[in-house]
Amino acid sequence: MRNFKKIVLMVAVLLGMELLAEFLLVPVTYQRSLDRELEALEKQGTSPNVVILGDSTVVYGLAPLRMEEAMGTDVCVVNAGTSSQTVWGSYYYLKDLRREYPEIKYVVLGVDYWAYADIEKSIKKELLVLDRVKNPFIKGEYVLEIFRPEEYPYLLKSYAFRNGIANIGENVKEKLLPQKTQFVTRGHRSIGPGMGEERVGMQQIGQFDMESINPRAVQYLDRIYEFCKKENIKLYLVSMPLTSTAVYESASYEAFWQYFREYADRKQVTFWDMNILKDRYEVIPDGMMADIGHAGDPGYVNISRKLGELLKTDMEGESVEEEFYPSVQAWENSQTGIIGCDFYTEAVDGTKNRRIQAESLQSEGVIPEYEFWISVGGEDNWVKMQEYGKGDSCVIPGYYFEKDVWMKICCRKKGSAVLYEKSCVKMREAAMGNE
Repeated sequence: MRNFKKIVLMVAVLLGMELLAEFLLVPVTYQRSLDRELEALEKQGTSPNVVILGDSTVVYGLAPLRMEEAMGTDVCVVNAGTSSQTVWGSYYYLKDLRREYPEIKYVVLGVDYWAYADIEKSIKKELLVLDRVKNPFIKGEYVLEIFRPEEYPYLLKSYAFRNGIANIGENVKEKLLPQKTQFVTRGHRSIGPGMGEERVGMQQIGQFDMESINPRAVQYLDRIYEFCKKENIKLYLVSMPLTSTAVYESASYEAFWQYFREYADRKQVTFWDMNILKDRYEVIPDGMMADIGHAGDPGYVNISRKLGELLKTDMEGESVEEEFYPSVQAWENSQTGIIGCDFYTEAVDGTKNRRIQAESLQSEGVIPEYEFWISVGGEDNWVKMQEYGKGDSCVIPGYYFEKDVWMKICCRKKGSAVLYEKSCVKMREAAMGNE
């Protein structure tokens, strides 16, 4: 009996130490704000009936309140996305949310171009979702199915955040000052303003093919489908916007779209790719993207309202098929002229001069021409360095790079009278020298 009491006391002490470590080491996350909002909704007698799941593309891209503005008064939307949320993370989180909120009738699942690639698992990203799962049985299932035995120590906060000693003061301050809140609304948070049309450039999104698909991701996509079917939940698969130049330049985006189009047809669920909206450029032009795959401000407002409109129309039993091009290829065929442009610089051998080399993306049959500009000390001192029609590169004297310098190319169809169709601006710091 005495030994039993000692064991109980030891367990209690260890548990107390773990709780203390959690309080001191674990930073305040967006989960706290979401939990508070859900509690406030519950006090008002309101429960979520539309849930968004997925990675950062939906976290930053879909604002529940903006969606509700478009959908009407009988919906309550919650964004349950997390950074780098995996498909299996979405599955266990959905199961937990459905147990807590049986009113959930619609699920929007973000299908990210990168999320289905066979990429290395991040234990920290898994913990983001695991910490949100409240039901101990679902949490246990998640751990047993996904975590390897050598990863079990990360289930202890004292171990997972063992390197956070330097942040104890800030953690405690945030937890003891209730007025300090995270900038998040129903799970959505803004990544910041769009980068602007001249900062878009041309970026690669990598390869997508059947050999690169993570089989576990497909397995859990099936499990999400089966769970929604069993629980009478309507499932929407939604691919969020990328920059249009990235989609146009990719040789494999059509394969990504085709894969999910066929999957949706096979399972009889809805799949919408927001990249091939017919009014994509009115809703969220590339300049409203914060980067290649995340909607900035105000782009997220527009795309949230647009998705809300699509959901409302679909929920009312009307088709939204005419809102989209029938395929990625059809969307690409609709693009004309200069799609995008970019440039890089390189040293000119034996001198401090640098060559600006332009490149562009254009529809078939279009021949591009370029104009080159330099501005020293800010973006309001532009000097034209080379006229249109003089080539696709321009050598800049080295003395320009002794200070911070902004470089710009303008691109248009050869023979056009417009000032430019696309432009691209970059800055080179003087500290970079001429390497």
